[in-house]
Amino acid sequence: MIQLSVSVNARRILCAIYLLLVAWFSLQPQATMPQDISDKLLHFVTYTGASLLWAFAAQSRRTVLLALPVLITYGVTLELAQGLTPDRFMSVGDALANSAGVCIGIGLFLPVQSSSTLRRLLALPHLFFAKG
Repeated sequence: MIQLSVSVNARRILCAIYLLLVAWFSLQPQATMPQDISDKLLHFVTYTGASLLWAFAAQSRRTVLLALPVLITYGVTLELAQGLTPDRFMSVGDALANSAGVCIGIGLFLPVQSSSTLRRLLALPHLFFAKG
C-alpha cells in the first residue's frame, strides 16, 4: 500500500507560494483581472483559501490563530499598495472582504483541527492510491 502524505514543510511552501501569487495578482494592472467575477467575492474566496492553507500548514492551534492578525494585515497592506500602483486603487470594501475571508477560513478549520476528523481526511488519499 502506498501512503500519500504531505510534509509540514511542503504545506508551508505551498502556503508561501499561494501568498506570493496573491500579492502578484493584487498588484497587477486592472486590465489583467477577471471582469466577470464579483470583486468582493473574489477577495473573500482568495483569503478564505489563504487562511485554510495556513491552517493546514500550522502545527498548533496557536499558529492557526496567528493567521488572523497576520493575514488580515497582509490583505490590508496589499490594498494600501494597490493605491500606489497605476490603474489600481485602494478599497476599504476589498480589505473587509479579505478580512472576512480570513475569519471564515479559520472559523471553518478550528472545529476540524480539534477532532480526529482532520487526521481521517488527510489519510484519505492513500485509499485512492493503494496497490492491489
